[in-house]
Amino acid sequence: MSAQAESGRPTSRGRSSQPPASWDAHTGPVVGVIELPLRLYWSDAQNRFDLADEADRRLLYQIVLAEGTAPDIRTYLHVPTLLAIWDTLWLPAPVHQAWDRWVAAQRHVAV
Repeated sequence: MSAQAESGRPTSRGRSSQPPASWDAHTGPVVGVIELPLRLYWSDAQNRFDLADEADRRLLYQIVLAEGTAPDIRTYLHVPTLLAIWDTLWLPAPVHQAWDRWVAAQRHVAV
């Protein structure tokens, strides 16, 4: 499915700033070292992120949310972890706005 179809609007390079339409809550990894493809993280030759390290985990989630497609989001992110660290993530305003309602709904909080 294209980013446009899942997000309702086209995005650059196939990115989607919207939550995926369907997403198994426990798909993404919670332990280990994740190596992102260069198309997601090209700023550093070291594109590996240790999920046991809080700073690495936050950076991985920020990168995937800002640069990833819906399939990337489903592959690399774990819903309970995302909800736990959401308030600590630095994201572009359009990404934050697109996800805030979804996060609130998952947390069962009114927006």
